[in-house]
Amino acid sequence: MKKLSNIFLLSALFLSFLTGTANAQKKWTLMVFLNGDNNLDWAGNADVEEMLKVGSTDQLDIIVLQDHQGNDNTERHYIKKGSKVTEKLGELDMGDWQQALNFFKWGVRNHPAEHYIFDIWNHGSGWEKNPGEDLVKGVSFDYQSGNHITTPQLGLLTKAMRSEEH
Repeated sequence: MKKLSNIFLLSALFLSFLTGTANAQKKWTLMVFLNGDNNLDWAGNADVEEMLKVGSTDQLDIIVLQDHQGNDNTERHYIKKGSKVTEKLGELDMGDWQQALNFFKWGVRNHPAEHYIFDIWNHGSGWEKNPGEDLVKGVSFDYQSGNHITTPQLGLLTKAMRSEEH
């Protein structure tokens, strides 16, 4: 069985949107859709710890939607240097592209900026199957729900995010 490539960060989908919002408070907002509801939970926690070393600044907001393996709670974090403000949201299906869209919309509404970066953090299984391979392709595999975001759904997500531009 082939190992999935690059288990630490999927980061396969970086979307940068120019909004031209007149009331933007920051230059950038980084949104990390961190699906740790699988065997990468430990790595997700380590990456949040790394983000805490830098934290949000006067030019950048860092927000994270983080799901964990083995519990029924998803958390939304505002990352500060050395600390985070956390809101518990209950269990969310991080394999549902609509959840990614909801997080993006929430981020735009609550952390206005001139530019946005959206990072889907999780396992990724590539775009195309190798001959004879039976692997399901997609990203953001949620072990609790058994769901994931498919490649076509990434297109729907991107299209929906672009329609949110102001």
